[in-house]
Amino acid sequence: MDLRTPIGWLFTVVGVLLTAFGWLHRTAAFMPTGIDIDLVWGVVLLVFGLFMLGLAWRARKRRERGPAPAAANAAAASHERQAASR
Repeated sequence: MDLRTPIGWLFTVVGVLLTAFGWLHRTAAFMPTGIDIDLVWGVVLLVFGLFMLGLAWRARKRRERGPAPAAANAAAASHERQAASR
């Protein structure tokens, strides 16, 4: 399993919870500086979690497709050079 998957889910879940808390508790008691820090950091964590899940999804799709054509061509050329040098 790609490590980005559980990390992405962890940050996404925590981000959703913190964003919801910040959104539902927007009172002066929770914002002494005037900035809803729970809401801001909830969105930051949510975006980071979704970014990590996106990277994990992209890596899984690349593994399913196999090696890229350029990599396959380079491997074939390397094999041909080794055979020619024998």
